[in-house]
Amino acid sequence: MNTMFPYNYPQTPGKTPGDPTSLLPVQTFKTIGDEMTAASVSWKWYAGGLNNAHAGTPDSTYQAHHQAPLFFANYAPGTPGAQHVADESAFLTDLASGNLPAVSFVKNLGANNEHPGYTNLLTGQMYTANLVNQIMMSPVWKDALVMIFYDEAGGHYDHVPPVPVDRWGPSTRVPALIVSPWAQHGVVDHTNYEVVSILSTIEARFGLAPLGSRDAAAAPFYGALNFNQPVAQAMARRPLNIEQAPPPPPKPFSRTGHYPVTELDD
Repeated sequence: MNTMFPYNYPQTPGKTPGDPTSLLPVQTFKTIGDEMTAASVSWKWYAGGLNNAHAGTPDSTYQAHHQAPLFFANYAPGTPGAQHVADESAFLTDLASGNLPAVSFVKNLGANNEHPGYTNLLTGQMYTANLVNQIMMSPVWKDALVMIFYDEAGGHYDHVPPVPVDRWGPSTRVPALIVSPWAQHGVVDHTNYEVVSILSTIEARFGLAPLGSRDAAAAPFYGALNFNQPVAQAMARRPLNIEQAPPPPPKPFSRTGHYPVTELDD
């Protein structure tokens, strides 16, 4: 799905509705969103650039293929499930008004995602730090579990030995950060998790059944938490001091429709 685009609108600029070479047919299998809705667990997906995309003026770094609910029939525009999909700007509005759901997914705009070609590392990290700061300064902080994930690896060092690899995986390890009053202070958790540990953590917290064998076998992120530790220190901690970020870099040459020279004529 990372190389296909959702059939549901809004789509990535330049993609033609119904084009089978670039659009994935609408999906109907059960999702964690379906399970939370059935169990009356409030949730919302905050999508970077969604409002502008709906208005027909998408940001150049809007990423439709990163908006998971848009791949599914239950969350298409005009359906009851569409209420679970909002622009990322609504996250801070909901947080400030006390209307943040029990589970929030924030998929930031490409300009803030640390990815080469969209922005720079510092700009993306400062965006994330600002979100965490806003949560820390809000009433929800005392009960919050913030999980920050990356979809790619970027280094060579790892704190656990490589696991045996078979035909189906596991794949490349990626970083994750846990921020919470209940997070173990200054601890690197050596437990082997996987991406669907996101699902198993939600399922464990709210008593939901696993969607399949994969999340049933995935450890929730409880190894990084200690519910018996005093949280007064975490509650009193001041938010991070964020300095001014540099402007994003210019668009890479390859994203202008041109490509680097590989051969020179005699």
